[in-house]
Amino acid sequence: MSTRICIALGQYAATPYVIAGLEIPVRSIEELCYLFRENAVLIDQSVMSRSLVDWIQRDLHLPDLADMLYPLVQRQGSLSSFVGIIEEYVGLYEEETQLEISRILKKGAGLSKIERLKRQIDYLVEKRHYDAAVRGYRGLIGKWEEVRTTGSGILPGEEVLCAIHHNLGVAYTGMMKYARAAEEFERSYELSRDEDELLSLLAAKRLELGDKEYVAYCAEHPRYYEVSMDLEKRLQRLKKEWKESEQYRALEERKGLRDSQTHQTYYDRNEQVLTVMKERYRESAGA
Repeated sequence: MSTRICIALGQYAATPYVIAGLEIPVRSIEELCYLFRENAVLIDQSVMSRSLVDWIQRDLHLPDLADMLYPLVQRQGSLSSFVGIIEEYVGLYEEETQLEISRILKKGAGLSKIERLKRQIDYLVEKRHYDAAVRGYRGLIGKWEEVRTTGSGILPGEEVLCAIHHNLGVAYTGMMKYARAAEEFERSYELSRDEDELLSLLAAKRLELGDKEYVAYCAEHPRYYEVSMDLEKRLQRLKKEWKESEQYRALEERKGLRDSQTHQTYYDRNEQVLTVMKERYRESAGA
């Protein structure tokens, strides 16, 4: 973790503890609290282990905290209670933050393995790690089909599969692979018959195809007509909002610089924009 943590309780461990699944090493109780806050959506019941409590007692020299945690591990109590005891003991965060962490953990309690994996992959989409998300969703769809075929587990409701296909479409859209995105939105629509999924499908086709090809596509699917009209209205509204935005004004200013004699200023502004775009790309690629 890049954020520097000020040690206030216990010892700084010579041997780090690595949280399974996240593969993040921590060396202090404050770093553990920070990990819980930043990754609350990703952690599950496996975090609440005797090995972690042993490490807290042995390596961090916090026997009082360990004594509070051992009974929860023994009876496999709730993850939100386990994390809550640690967060409250350390006092690194305000009560409001602790309550938010608890809310996220409770929301994830009782989810099936597939749903937990989906939440982890959804987090990759939020962070714009689209390549990793696509691989994750593809693997998850494979697991779904395996369970369906073999009966080797319990599947959640089909709305979860619908959401997986939708989010895979979102990831493909982030990669500008609009044809693949349209395929996933179409699968989601076939499963749900939700008009919002149809809207996503048409938006992806609108980005994939030229104007004539898109009109021809809509003509082949007359039942899409009303939704396509709704999409056009939304696009017009978005264009209007774009032209009223600060980003649009900055772009128009750069165009003015390009057309004037202040070329160096124009190139400097472009370099600033490119730097931001490169940084965003590195983040999305996980570099």
